[in-house]
Amino acid sequence: IAFYRRGIAYSSSHGGGSWKVTGDNKIHLSLCGEHTLTFNSESQPTSFKYSSGHGTLADTKIAISSTWADANHSAVQMVLGEGPWLWDGALPYAFAWGGVLSGPRGSGTYKPSGATDNQFRIEFNGAVHIVTLTGCYTFRAVQEGSQRESRGWIPMRHVSMEYTGWRDASGCSLA
Repeated sequence: IAFYRRGIAYSSSHGGGSWKVTGDNKIHLSLCGEHTLTFNSESQPTSFKYSSGHGTLADTKIAISSTWADANHSAVQMVLGEGPWLWDGALPYAFAWGGVLSGPRGSGTYKPSGATDNQFRIEFNGAVHIVTLTGCYTFRAVQEGSQRESRGWIPMRHVSMEYTGWRDASGCSLA
């Protein structure tokens, strides 16, 4: 399960849902049912318990880094916590804290490329991709070596698109 900004949750096996903070150290998750996640700390959680109306279902640990040198880079700030991202036809990808990339085809890392403020580098499944942010919640990725290009974006529906379906996020504005 990936937790994104604006209360969006997404699971590869269960699809989309929502989450919200309900109190100290607690999150309410609506994803194939109603669940409560209780964390051991509000600011630096290292574990949580997952429960529903039937009691505690799981107790798990979280791998997290408290510091990250690239956290304030502009390209990182544009993707960190946003999503779910569709990349090269696969959903969901998540750009998480510490430069962790996770998705349906595995996990990898991301970090600023140093070339410009709107680029970062992804190392994923043995390949390196240079990613250029191309608009609001969109990017173009070029794989080093093969120069194969792919696209990524956050599929979203706006009220004005109610009857026309999902559209590219280009030019969007989210609150």
